[in-house]
Amino acid sequence: MKSIPLLLLLAATATAQEVRTDQPRIAADTIVATEQNGFVIVEAEHFFSQTHTDKRAWHISDATRQPSVGRDIDAPNFATASGGASIEVLPDEGNNGLPVIDGVNFSDPPGQMAIVSYRIQITNPGRYYIWSRAYGTDGDDNSLHYGIDGTWPETSTRSWTFAGQKKWQWANRHRKNPGKIYFDIPTAGTKVVMISMREDGCELDQFVLTTDVNWTPPQDEGPLESPVPTERNGVLVVEAEDLLPSKGWEERNSSGEHTGRGYIAWTLPGQGRPPGEGVLRLRFRIATAGDYQFLWRSRLSDPANRPETRDPDGNDTWLRILTGSDVQNAFPLGSDWRKVALFDHPAGWSWSTNVDKGPPHPDNPVIRHFDAGIHLLELSGRSLGHLIDRFVLLRIEQNPTRRGDSIDEARLAAMPSSPIE
Repeated sequence: MKSIPLLLLLAATATAQEVRTDQPRIAADTIVATEQNGFVIVEAEHFFSQTHTDKRAWHISDATRQPSVGRDIDAPNFATASGGASIEVLPDEGNNGLPVIDGVNFSDPPGQMAIVSYRIQITNPGRYYIWSRAYGTDGDDNSLHYGIDGTWPETSTRSWTFAGQKKWQWANRHRKNPGKIYFDIPTAGTKVVMISMREDGCELDQFVLTTDVNWTPPQDEGPLESPVPTERNGVLVVEAEDLLPSKGWEERNSSGEHTGRGYIAWTLPGQGRPPGEGVLRLRFRIATAGDYQFLWRSRLSDPANRPETRDPDGNDTWLRILTGSDVQNAFPLGSDWRKVALFDHPAGWSWSTNVDKGPPHPDNPVIRHFDAGIHLLELSGRSLGHLIDRFVLLRIEQNPTRRGDSIDEARLAAMPSSPIE
């Protein structure tokens, strides 16, 4: 890469006073977990909405921010949580001799206080047993309610975690009734799981839904994570065809010199379709925190189209990155859909990857800061004929790759896919 001025600085760490720790970090329409063979794992911090927060709220704790909203009888426990983040109902005032006040620091009826919601995808309907990885400091902060699609079944509310152990533990038991807690999901499709407060001070790392009544959690009581592509040595490589199926995208292998078993092609007509169609989701794990540049290897179906412009037809796809944070002096991505384009008219595969705000189509590399943990990005079809071969995330120390920079395209194309762990 040729020398260019320093463009990036690490984003300043946000303090609890600057960032609301009770606000969702996930877009409202995001599916955060997909059921596979009757099993779903959900990270507690991946809620897309929170309501009923006038007196208590679930707050996210991680290495970059901790809540400061009143009494909390223990130190944050995010360091031993999955992905380095967890949620807790705060303030915690219903213990150590303080009065228990219904509707303030306690809510035996479900769905009355501090409700967080998660969107998941179910393929196999059935009875799903609910396991919680929760942290109980004492016997007054160890229960919560589960609901599904706006209902609060008696079989899933008043979920009781282990009391007073001062460590993360897996549990599936009812506060009053014998047996395991569960709810029934009679149909396939997108579902909304809800969690509401029962006792303040309750901490949750992740929860599992499983159709296996005999499933047991890890013996070491550690967290669970679905196998995902994992970054190694500052590099993440994923073949585009591994994200299929999704309506509007087709897998092909006729264009030559592709990596993997093939590539994907956007097939719906038009050159500016709205985001949300043909969504491809990529969950991945970052092992080494840092600033990463997102690159794709893509090409045009017709390089001769609109030769007078930098942006010929069939050169762009929507992208949104739902986790991580913007980087100072890089183009701000937020969590919104962004048009990302291949510029100019290359005849073959190209690594040109730019956030495109329109004429004069300047180079805007796609840069994002990721902490260690599980992350999520999505793509959505936009322009007929855009072909995508693979995706790469590269950790950068100072300068991103821009138009005209030397880039070892053969090396990027030859990199093996990241391990699934």
